[in-house]
Amino acid sequence: MIRLVPLAGAVLLTIAVEAIVYVWLLRGRRSTVVATAIAINLITVPIANTVFAAAVDGFGNFFVAFAVIELAVVVVEAPLIRALAGRGWPDAWRTSVIANACSMALSPLFWTDQIFSVQVI
Repeated sequence: MIRLVPLAGAVLLTIAVEAIVYVWLLRGRRSTVVATAIAINLITVPIANTVFAAAVDGFGNFFVAFAVIELAVVVVEAPLIRALAGRGWPDAWRTSVIANACSMALSPLFWTDQIFSVQVI
């Protein structure tokens, strides 16, 4: 079983990173855009982290499970961005892909030494 840093840390970092991307790409009223990022990530991050733990066992490979879960998050978040931010599909997909790519790039901060034999502090 892969242990992750507490979920709260993952949620906070994801919200911070993705809110910046949302503000940059959606260019609406900042408070509304940030609220959209917070709402969406409070829904998707806990679910994704919970499913991820089970998916690693199911796929038998950390990186395959990680890629599948991240792809699923992009697919789930795009319609939520469209609905909550009132944007068209191109803006919603672009925002979902870029925001999740950015937060995904920082996700190794939450991986333990069990994966790479290196402890990230």
